[in-house]
Amino acid sequence: MQLNLLSERKARWAIPFILCLVLLLPLFSPLRAEAKDKEKVVRVGYVNAENYEEGGEGEYKRGFGYEYFQKISYITGWEYEYVYGSFAECYELLEKGEIDLFGNVSIKPERIGKVLFSDYPEGKDTYWIYTNNDHQDLLNKDTSRLGGTKIGVTKGSYQEDLLVEWLAERNIDAEIVGCSGFDEMMSALDGGKLDAMVAPDLSTNYGYQIISILGFSEYYFAVSTKRPDILEELNQALYEIQSAEPEYNSLLAARYHYKLAGGSIMNEEEKQWLIDHNNTIRLGVLSNYLPFIGMKDGEFVGVITTVIESLEAEYGVTVDTIAYPDLDSMEAALDQGEIDILGPVVGDFYLAELDNYVLSDSIVQTTPVIVYRGGDYNESLKKIAVTSESVFNADVIGVLFPDAEIVHSESPDQCLETVYKGMAGCTIVPASRINVLRANPYMDDMSLAEMTSRTDITLITNKENRRASTIFNKAILHTSVSLNGMVMAENSATDVSVSFLEFVKHYAWPIIIVLGIVIFVLVHQTMMLQKKKVELAKTLEELEAASMAKTNFLFNMSHDIRTPMNAIIGYSMLVKKELKDSKLLDYHEKIEHAGNLLLSIINNVLDMAKIESGKMELDEECVNTGEIFGEMMSIFEDAANEKSIELTSNWNVSRHVLMCDQTKIKEIFLNLISNAIKYTQPGGKVTITSEELPCDKPGCIIIRSTVEDNGIGMSKEFLPHIFDSFSRERNTTAGKVGGTGLGMPIVKKLVDLMGGTIEVESELEKGTKFILTLEHRLADEGADREIGEISEEEKRELMKGKRILLAEDNDLNAEIATAILEERGFEVVRAVDGVECVAILEREEAGFFDLILMDIQMPNMDGYEATKTIRELNDDAKAVIPIVAMTANAFDEDRKNAFDAGMNGHIAKPISVKKVEEALVEILSSKS
Repeated sequence: MQLNLLSERKARWAIPFILCLVLLLPLFSPLRAEAKDKEKVVRVGYVNAENYEEGGEGEYKRGFGYEYFQKISYITGWEYEYVYGSFAECYELLEKGEIDLFGNVSIKPERIGKVLFSDYPEGKDTYWIYTNNDHQDLLNKDTSRLGGTKIGVTKGSYQEDLLVEWLAERNIDAEIVGCSGFDEMMSALDGGKLDAMVAPDLSTNYGYQIISILGFSEYYFAVSTKRPDILEELNQALYEIQSAEPEYNSLLAARYHYKLAGGSIMNEEEKQWLIDHNNTIRLGVLSNYLPFIGMKDGEFVGVITTVIESLEAEYGVTVDTIAYPDLDSMEAALDQGEIDILGPVVGDFYLAELDNYVLSDSIVQTTPVIVYRGGDYNESLKKIAVTSESVFNADVIGVLFPDAEIVHSESPDQCLETVYKGMAGCTIVPASRINVLRANPYMDDMSLAEMTSRTDITLITNKENRRASTIFNKAILHTSVSLNGMVMAENSATDVSVSFLEFVKHYAWPIIIVLGIVIFVLVHQTMMLQKKKVELAKTLEELEAASMAKTNFLFNMSHDIRTPMNAIIGYSMLVKKELKDSKLLDYHEKIEHAGNLLLSIINNVLDMAKIESGKMELDEECVNTGEIFGEMMSIFEDAANEKSIELTSNWNVSRHVLMCDQTKIKEIFLNLISNAIKYTQPGGKVTITSEELPCDKPGCIIIRSTVEDNGIGMSKEFLPHIFDSFSRERNTTAGKVGGTGLGMPIVKKLVDLMGGTIEVESELEKGTKFILTLEHRLADEGADREIGEISEEEKRELMKGKRILLAEDNDLNAEIATAILEERGFEVVRAVDGVECVAILEREEAGFFDLILMDIQMPNMDGYEATKTIRELNDDAKAVIPIVAMTANAFDEDRKNAFDAGMNGHIAKPISVKKVEEALVEILSSKS
């Protein structure tokens, strides 16, 4: 087995010279550029199809076909001019010689001579007959039901010939409808004009279901007969690719075709297995083996949890996850029938066969890394420390290193200790585990050698439960790209045994030389940068756009920002009360505005991340929509007056009390009205109108609302992109109007979530009109209960002298909350975590505290657990004390989790004084 490792001495002297070469390389690039022949421009037909060629003119491009074209251009030196159209349109242009090159073309007799084909196939298609959920009667094994149906197929394509033959062989009398391409077929199928359609592998994202497989076909690159020179270069490039990477086509296809309907359908045997097992799979996992799987804050996290979530979300299968300390106990549980499948394990077919086990598909790949302490790592491999808590257990190491002596250890940490003390030469760990193991102090004295071979991480089961493995394969297929991306991005094996001082000591003179070269290169590159300014600016914009699209990162980071934001806004409120100087008050007002804008941006990012992750849900309740409308108008009166904008409204709805999610309704109107005022010049006009429309459904009402202004408007080119994420028209920036470009996408997502529609009409310099239509259920009579208003004096009296137990681990947040509460007459006692909160409550007499304000994320015991503990106290008077969550966990499900845990209210950070006061007054009023 080969190992990839340079000796320390060679590596030491190679580094400076490699750096020199890298730094000098840019100096010669202009010379190379001048010496190159002028690159050829090739006109390429481009079909905007998911997974194959995605992206229209001027848009981000990706896909199997697109990447293949780029690979070819790296060898031929071609530049591409893309010509966009359907398959039929592009093929017709190819025959006429109006484009030079086109991909995904099957060889048919009638095409021979009209176009030229490459010597090597581009790929292989599987053709299927699809339908949608409106035709469930066609989704069984009796294909004769297709008789009398209309089946769409791309006109003049290879699959049309296959369909004719397939129907004839089965004596099925169906009408074949020729279409220009997939878009036309999909529209016709969704619109009820077709009963089924023929297409190659489609993504599961389309929601179509497979009736039957039709056949297979290889497809090729096709070249215009007017460009035989291109065909010669193309074949040479394909030969070079296939010679260097024989599996290039299949690996490329696997990268983009990871969510195809053909591989994600549950077959009859799998459905029956689930029926026999109550739709539940019992999964055994290692309790502490991140990044693959492990426990954090009482919940499972890691790569395998992504597969579990996909299986539950996409197929509705319940996964009962059970933690075990090691592989031995898991395998025993599997043999005794306590679990159905287990993992993670190394996917070795030979070992699986010996134990009569069945492997799942590969979840992720990792590289074995030899962890040893100095010396020759080859010698270290003679004696290897292993543990049953690792995927590289004794059985796997016995296969990889059959001549090695095995030293058994209790845990991965003990393996490292065994190596450190010289009782073993090394231990073997997955590369993905290196960052986790860095916490062990023994790693500071270890060297690492990464093996060249990669290892599959899988699940295993027995033959009896083999269908549990194939069911999990469906979810693995759905998540394969993100799983491998996560491991590659977040984990790597590196040797950090050389300190900075040692580096300087060994490389003093080479460093001086390199620094001199660096200075020279920097001066040279500074001059070159001026010439590349426009190109670099464009590239920077594209990189920024791609970076901003990573909503998973934004989701996590935005949540963490709420804690310091709470401190900034909270202390800002406290400082304001001490300011008397008008200039300082003006400065404070600007800080306050900036803080609120930043909070708005954070909320928008969180909302978009939440919506795109599919976790946004409706929380409908009985509300008075007329009051919502009035509240929205009052919010914007001051902003409109400041700009001398005429703000008018008209509420023409007879039935006000409805069932709806008022938080999301408010967010929609807040975005629409704030934009109208923002983009309307001083002296302009903004009009908001709502009217009631008839509804065909009993017990429902349709409300159509318009938000219209005579502001700067939008161009017709920008209108189709108004609901795209991060999209803003240039004139908004030119006018110095701020914004994230997330408001309108959030509005569109929320409207779609509610099953409504939103339309926009706009013209530059003439204004914009949004038309929002939503359907609501009518609330039961008497459901709207008016609560009498409480005067400020009554509020003060109600709050005065009340004792609050504040559970908050963050000192800054505690100081802010205490100041706000004490100013309103409350007496505050602080607990630093859930454990202390429960202890203080138990220590004092019943009734001593009137209310608890509970943070959620605290050490030792979080807010949920503390609340549950309080609710289970033997003293009933203490057990029922009102508890309000005050936390940065600001989403709808966080609010639901708070109530599920037994809390009486939920306040999101950063703290709003008004919301805190309203929540506490409401609870104290009901208590009294």
